[in-house]
Amino acid sequence: MITMPDDAAAAILAALRRLPVPEPGPPAPFGTSAEDRESLLLAAVPKYVNMMENQARMPKTPRRFVYVGQKAARRALEKASKLLAAAADEIEELPAEAVGALANLPPGEALLQPWTIAPRLRADADRFRRADPSTVPQPPARQSISNRPREHYAHAVAANAAADFAVLTGTAPTIVTLKQGRMSGASGGPFVDFVGALFEALSVPASAANAARRAVAELAKEAPRGGS
Repeated sequence: MITMPDDAAAAILAALRRLPVPEPGPPAPFGTSAEDRESLLLAAVPKYVNMMENQARMPKTPRRFVYVGQKAARRALEKASKLLAAAADEIEELPAEAVGALANLPPGEALLQPWTIAPRLRADADRFRRADPSTVPQPPARQSISNRPREHYAHAVAANAAADFAVLTGTAPTIVTLKQGRMSGASGGPFVDFVGALFEALSVPASAANAARRAVAELAKEAPRGGS
């Protein structure tokens, strides 16, 4: 069973506790006592735990199914070619004890002449070197399919964060454009900070600001419209 590290759970709770406390007065999003608020904070932690556990259980997409672009593919082929050639060099230089150990493997596994593998490895190294990635058509949108589960994870965390922010602060989450310092023009504010803290606690490899903007936009679409 996958368990969540205690320090990650503590970091989630700390991020929830740092949320602004709503101003008193009706309608209150929850009870007025500190105990009521703490109960809501503690109740919010398990769902983030479940998201992290579910993400950890997801199988990784094999790289052979991932389009990375022709330059990256060329680098991968060159690296593999060099590794194959280096392996051939090592096999040709095996000492007597290593050759004998290979010959003494169980029947069906023994290698009586391991040096004969080297020419085949060199031939394969040459194939890898000559392979041309430009002969392979690229998909319309060159986005690695391995990124999709990661993006779903980031969006799920941010969407839940938006709902929690609204309930626990009594105000809808918003994006603030920073106007001072080195981060001038960047997205920030309490909600972006909250999402960023959750991403760090949950090891979400994505932009907190981008995920926060999407969550805010989707929450705004779901909000009931007045004046009808």
